This record gives sequence, structure tokens and C-alpha cells, in this order.
Amino acid sequence: MSSHIIETESFHDNYVHAMAFTNEGFEPADFELDIDHIKEWLCDETPCNFIIAPAILCFKNVSSLSVSINQEGFTMNSYLGCILEIRLTHLQNSRAVYEIIMTHDDFIKFEADASTLTYTGSEVKTTVQYLTKSERATPNPSFKRDA
Repeated sequence: MSSHIIETESFHDNYVHAMAFTNEGFEPADFELDIDHIKEWLCDETPCNFIIAPAILCFKNVSSLSVSINQEGFTMNSYLGCILEIRLTHLQNSRAVYEIIMTHDDFIKFEADASTLTYTGSEVKTTVQYLTKSERATPNPSFKRDA
């Protein structure tokens, strides 16, 4: 049985810093997004605070990939875009269609077997919804969270 972390976690307002394909030999590729994962929204405080950790959102055995990311003008930030929502549509044989809706009408759409989330750095409490380069570099033993 496949797991889909998308069904148990929210990825709203998670900043995407990079995309990568990983595989061994001629096996189907995994697709990874390097993100700032908002683990907790603390909006009962003024101003709102967020607990954020750098993470890798990995999708297993990806096929039928379609990406539309447009950055007009100067690239001023260290991220590709911001996730608004991730839609999941189950298919036969435990596969699913993932549609990652991002700001500025950008999107990433594909099929995959499963998804996982692996934290790659320390948690930071902040009043903004993203991490700085130095906050992302803070070491932390990897913590993997499956659905």
C-alpha cells in the first residue's frame, strides 16, 4: 500500500527552493522539492508566528510530468515559488495524480506512487512564512515523516 503525505500534512504557503530528479540506474525517477515546510501556524499570537523547517518533499516513481513556472523580470528571491495547495486524485494500482498549485498561476502536475516528507534542518519560530539562507543551513539529523 502506498502512502501520500499530502493527505495528512498541509503545504499551503510553503516556499519551493529547488526541484530535482533522483534515481538509481534505469529505475523510474523520484521527484523532489526542497521546501520551507510550515509545521505549525501560531495565529493566536500577535503577530502570527510560524514553526518552519527545511524539508524535502519527495514523490516516488514519477511519470507524466508537466511544469509551468514563469519568473518575469529580475529573480530577486532564493525560491522558485510558493505552494497554495496540492490536489491529490487517486488512480488505480495505488498511483495518484498530484497537482501542485502555486502563486502566479504556476503549477506542477504528475503521477506518482507515493510521497514522503524528510526534514533536513532545525525548526525556526518566525513571523514570516519562509526561512533565510542561514536558517535553512542549520544542521539537524534528518527526520523522515511518511503519511
